[in-house]
Amino acid sequence: MRPARHRLLIAVAAIVAVAAATVSLAARSGGAGEKALPYSKARYEVADARLAFRTEGVALSQRSRSSAIATLGNARDILEVDVFGDPGAVHRSGFEDLPHAGDCSVAGHLALHWRGNVRAILNCDLVANDAAWVARMDRALAALG
Repeated sequence: MRPARHRLLIAVAAIVAVAAATVSLAARSGGAGEKALPYSKARYEVADARLAFRTEGVALSQRSRSSAIATLGNARDILEVDVFGDPGAVHRSGFEDLPHAGDCSVAGHLALHWRGNVRAILNCDLVANDAAWVARMDRALAALG
């Protein structure tokens, strides 16, 4: 095995170990149930999010849905859009949010923005112009009202 590949595998293993430890600590300390969500009442529906992003030329299809969270995404998985329901149900589901950042610094390559109970995540690794996509995401979120 080449040294560069070996170092990469070690780095990936270390990241996985740190993530597992973080999840374990969060579970013992009460996890997401103690964290405040950036909204207190579900205001927007899945149809609202689809329409808002469609105005920016982004077609979203449903990826998953539970009683607490509906996840949408576009064809290339550049964007993930989550529509959250009742905050109590979201907490009970075990949801844990990522850090919030407007640029591509979340997890080293994500931009994460909220508008009410809608969260949009941009995968900056999949676009050529991060700033243009962040602006597009923000315009769609602003269109929610």
